[in-house]
Amino acid sequence: FVLPDALGTTLSFGAFLAAMAAIGDRTGKRAPHLLCGIFVGLAVSVTIRYASMAIVPFLAVGVARDRTKLMTKLGLALVGILGAFILTSPRAFTDPASFLSGMTSLEWRSDPSMENRLESLVFYVQSMFGSSAGRSGPGLITLLLALIGLGRLLASRPRHALLFALFAGVHIQMVTPIIERYSRHVLVLYPIACLLAGIGLDASAGAVNAFLAD
Repeated sequence: FVLPDALGTTLSFGAFLAAMAAIGDRTGKRAPHLLCGIFVGLAVSVTIRYASMAIVPFLAVGVARDRTKLMTKLGLALVGILGAFILTSPRAFTDPASFLSGMTSLEWRSDPSMENRLESLVFYVQSMFGSSAGRSGPGLITLLLALIGLGRLLASRPRHALLFALFAGVHIQMVTPIIERYSRHVLVLYPIACLLAGIGLDASAGAVNAFLAD
């Protein structure tokens, strides 16, 4: 399980970088939208658990600064997703019955109750940021820095913050009903947390320097 999820996470980070470039662009560039779709198609092909990534290219179009040629950008994002997925998972189209059988064999038992969702949410937060024995996440300091970074991003680049927040919400909504809980189910959120922590660290360092300079 480690290898496909690690590769899927790497590809998802590429999709986020392309989406950020697409959102911040003011000149009508279309390549970032296509590239974002390609990374997403590859990630979903690696593991179906990354199906939530499919919303990222469309969110990038929806919240982008440049509002020209939206249909073209949507089309490129869709072509990127489908093209990358077809090229790397041709069996989904050449032998759909076998492919669907393999996918359904990976069906997870789920409980959509609020109690189970809350228990899952606590488990995943502890898995990502806990520092006790058996936890391999980036730690509590990363969580604190990520929260600072999110605040900084909301103030300086709200469109990017909206991308991360909406995707995280959709992914959490998708995985919290699953009864069998594994930290890999939220591995795709690790790059976002680390990116926000980096922004938070920069903001914190700037605040400390400003304080010491007074």
